[in-house]
Amino acid sequence: MRKTSLTLIAVCAALLWAAAGYAQIEPPPMCPPPAGPLVGPRFQDNGNGTVTDNQTGLMWEQKTGVVGVKPKTPNIHDVNNNYSWSGLLSTDPDGTVFANFLGTLDFNQSSDGSSITGCFANYCDWRLPTSVELQGIIDKTAPGCGPGGTCIDPTFGPTQRRAYWSGTTVEDENSFVWDVHFELSRGLNFPGLAQGFKTSNFAVRAVRCSQ
Repeated sequence: MRKTSLTLIAVCAALLWAAAGYAQIEPPPMCPPPAGPLVGPRFQDNGNGTVTDNQTGLMWEQKTGVVGVKPKTPNIHDVNNNYSWSGLLSTDPDGTVFANFLGTLDFNQSSDGSSITGCFANYCDWRLPTSVELQGIIDKTAPGCGPGGTCIDPTFGPTQRRAYWSGTTVEDENSFVWDVHFELSRGLNFPGLAQGFKTSNFAVRAVRCSQ
């Protein structure tokens, strides 16, 4: 009975999270910028699975694993995980990125549904980045930014080359969401923005305001 109750609590919490405005058709307020000029490196590894952007005040999820290699034990932070933005035949924020990914980070339900513990890195306000925020971590000067590589600072951990979900729905196209590619491809004008159908399965990197 307890297992069932906790599972229902987690599912309801995830649905409420999505219904509370996290679909992000309009971008959320910008994070308060850090006081004073940037001193030292822009990206700071916090040692707890997160990265702080000292220029924007954003805190990002750090990915783990090896691109293209599935771990033997499921890990919510594994770089190879892909999620849908919406469920089948839906355009609402009810896909696995909300129910499974953000539901785990913000409510931390155990994989078998038997318990709910603390939030990821002790923060319970993780969300999808806006398209602007996600484009802001593209780095064409990064050491891996070349053919077959990714244009992002290595502090973020492993990164898929293609399609990361943002939380920003394409205006006047409710079936599509802006996504960001980190691969270098001159013919497709990447790294940069693209539009993804909401029921597609793409990668994701969570974010929150660090202050």
